[in-house]
Amino acid sequence: MANLHRLAGQLLSDLIDRNYFYLFDKESFFTAKTLNMCIPGGPKFEPLYRDTEKGDEDWNEFNDINKLIIRSPLRTEYRIAFPHLYNNRPRKVKLSVYHTPMNMFIKTEDPDLPAFYYDPLIYPITTTSKDRCEKKINEEEEEEFYMPEGVEPLLKDTPLYTDTTAADIPLVSEWFKEHCPPSYPVKVRVSYQKLLKCFVLNEQWHQPPKTQKKKHLLRSLAATKFFQTTELDWAEAGLQVCKQGYNMLNLLIRRKNLNYLHLDYNFNLKPVKTLTTKERKKSRFGNAFHLCREILRLTKLVVDAHIQFRLGNVDAFQLADGLQYTFSHVGQLTGMYRYKYRLMRQIRVCKDLKHLIYYRFNTGPVGKGPGCGFWAPTWRVWLFFLRGIVPLQERWLGNLLARQFEGQHSKGVAKTVTKQRVEKPL
Repeated sequence: MANLHRLAGQLLSDLIDRNYFYLFDKESFFTAKTLNMCIPGGPKFEPLYRDTEKGDEDWNEFNDINKLIIRSPLRTEYRIAFPHLYNNRPRKVKLSVYHTPMNMFIKTEDPDLPAFYYDPLIYPITTTSKDRCEKKINEEEEEEFYMPEGVEPLLKDTPLYTDTTAADIPLVSEWFKEHCPPSYPVKVRVSYQKLLKCFVLNEQWHQPPKTQKKKHLLRSLAATKFFQTTELDWAEAGLQVCKQGYNMLNLLIRRKNLNYLHLDYNFNLKPVKTLTTKERKKSRFGNAFHLCREILRLTKLVVDAHIQFRLGNVDAFQLADGLQYTFSHVGQLTGMYRYKYRLMRQIRVCKDLKHLIYYRFNTGPVGKGPGCGFWAPTWRVWLFFLRGIVPLQERWLGNLLARQFEGQHSKGVAKTVTKQRVEKPL
C-alpha cells in the first residue's frame, strides 16, 4: 500500500483542506443552477426554472411588508451561500457546509519516510516515562501472543474478486473540481468548466439503478450452435475481431454484387473505378454498416499499436503515447461522427481531458513533449460509449440483416402501375 501511495503521488491532489472547496462544491453548483447564476470560475448552466424572468405586477419588493430591501449590489457568492436570505424565490436549493474542522495533515517531502507518517511537529511524543517503560519491559519476559482456538477472520469464505468484478476508477476527476489556475490559456480554462459542468449535470440527474434481471451474453451465445468458447491471448483476440469484422463487411459488399467497391485492411471503402450514377446509387450503405466499419477501424488502430509493441518495434512509453493520442483524436482518425453525430460529445470530452492532462503533466522542466502516455481517462470515455452503443447497433444490424436476407416487406398495399407514356388503341 505504501508503494502504491508513493507511485500515485502525481495523481493525488495537494489540496487536503476541504475548506478550499467552499462555494465550489457539488451543493453550491446545484444551488447556482436553480438560481440561474454562475459561480466565478465555474460553469454556466441552462436555467432550471424558466418563469423567473416574468415579473408579477401585483407584487414587488416595495409593497411587500415582509421584504428585506438591500440597496447595495449583492455578490453572487452571497446569494449562493445564503440562498434563503438573499433570493426572492429559492427553489430546490442545497445548503453546503459552511466550515469544516481545520486539517492538521503535513505532507512528507522525504521519499524515504513511510507513506503514513506522524510528523513530530504536530504529534510530539513525550519522553517523561520512557525510562520507566524500558525498565518494565526488561523486567518482564516477553511472551508471544496467540489467538484463541476457533477464531476465524470475517468473510473468510468470500472471494476477494471474481471473473466479473470490475471497478471504474476515474483517475483525473478530482483535478477539474479544483479552481483552474488563472495563468492557464483560455482553452484550458474552458475545458475545466466543461468537464465540471458535465460532472454536475450527471450528479444532478443521477438516479439509483433499477433492479433488472441479469443477462449473461456469453452464456446465451454459447447455448447456440454458432459459437464456441476458447482461451486466447487478448492481442490475438483483437486480431480475430478485426479479421472477422473485415470478413463480415466484405460478405455484405459481395452480397450486393458491388465488385467495384474495395474494402482495405484499414477499413477504408473506396471504388476501384469511376462509378456511374446507377452504380453510385446502388453502392450506398446505411449508418449501421458505416458505423460498424468505423468502430472496427478504431479497434484496428488500438490492436495495431499493441502488435507493434509485441514485435518490439516500439517500447512501452511509445505504446502509451500512441494510445493516448488515438483516444484523444478519434474525430481525426476515424469518421464515426458522420454516422452518429451524438458522439461529438465524447470527442469534445476527450479534447477537454487532453487539455487537462497536458497542462497538469507538461509543466516545469518537463516542457511540451511529443506525447503524454496517460491514456486511461480517454479510454474510459470510449469504453462507456461502446457499452452504450451496443443496443443501438444490435437494432440497426438486425434491421440490416433482416432486409438483406428476407427482402423488403411491402405492407400489403397494391402498387399502382404507372407508365410514362400512355398507350392509345389505334
